[in-house]
Amino acid sequence: MPSCSAVEALDRQEPFINQTLASSALAMLAQLFRYGSLTYHGGFFNARTGQMSSLPIDPDMWKRGRRRRPTSRPT
Repeated sequence: MPSCSAVEALDRQEPFINQTLASSALAMLAQLFRYGSLTYHGGFFNARTGQMSSLPIDPDMWKRGRRRRPTSRPT
């Protein structure tokens, strides 16, 4: 018998979602290893429609994210 949290997760999640997401992640890794780069970070899967949408890489967003890091730790 699964734990309560596992039962709750099964109640809220469609069957085979983890397999779908794992297959997508494996395809991303295969592309990265084969071609040396990716054009997207990941994706969103809609179980109701069966559609997966990619999350494109945005270089400007990465630049903005890097600027937010403090250069030194406060003491």
